[in-house]
Amino acid sequence: MKKIVRIESYYEPRMWGGGTRLRNEFHYVTEVTPLGEVYNVVALPHHADCFVPKMNCTLSELYDHYPEWFECETPELPIRVNILDPMEDLSIQIHPDDDFARQYNKGRGKPEAWVILDAPEEGYIEFGHYAQNKEEFIRWAEQKEWEKLLRYLKTRWTVL
Repeated sequence: MKKIVRIESYYEPRMWGGGTRLRNEFHYVTEVTPLGEVYNVVALPHHADCFVPKMNCTLSELYDHYPEWFECETPELPIRVNILDPMEDLSIQIHPDDDFARQYNKGRGKPEAWVILDAPEEGYIEFGHYAQNKEEFIRWAEQKEWEKLLRYLKTRWTVL
């Protein structure tokens, strides 16, 4: 039998965190500081894992015990939903696809989708790179030629 259960958010301190919007505008309550990221849905065993009070277990444990509730075919819950309030630039991250992750760490890839709720008018996001091969990537990175290497997209926003 399926049922609806409430899960508690998982809070992460981040060196780029420390703003007030997560607490003041979105009403998250935590002692975590500097608060930078709130996972509303995450099930990474022994790392970031939401707690499910009525079931007295973590979300990853719930997923293991009742896989039929989720109708997924993956060993780990394949979704994460989080909200960030960065006060500084975020790090550049390169996430593998499923094939690469399976081959090198027996994990899964990390496809992402971002919804930018607000950004400064001059805001941007790094999205991909221009390197044509591994050697070019390494050379430009070692020479810190970020403008040549990294593809930046301007964040666009519309006031409704």
